[in-house]
Amino acid sequence: MPPLLSLAGMLLCTAVILFLAYWVTRKIGLSSGVGNAGVGSRMRVLDRLPIGTGQSLLVVQLGEQCFVLGVSKEHISLIAELTEEQAQLWKKSAAVHKADTAPAAFFETLSRRLHGRDDQDKGG
Repeated sequence: MPPLLSLAGMLLCTAVILFLAYWVTRKIGLSSGVGNAGVGSRMRVLDRLPIGTGQSLLVVQLGEQCFVLGVSKEHISLIAELTEEQAQLWKKSAAVHKADTAPAAFFETLSRRLHGRDDQDKGG
């Protein structure tokens, strides 16, 4: 078999495997409820604070109401229901925080990875 045909076959197999892995991951994620909620969803997590192994505090918006929840591996506890004023502050804070930190977090992660590789290249 000519080397070019062999290379084309390997590239095609790789593309098919990558597509199938993507498709299966999408199907598993959607069926288990993992990932982003639909556009019409009325429930979202506004903030999360890890407080221990497998434990965190969440501020959750459910419709127009907001709640503070304690979450552990075993159960979820309602800590408080926020007033309308408190809920508005959390909603504004979450929107600003999401808009400000997403690009910064991406670039920070990218920078760390690139610097880590540069350090490895210099060392070896």
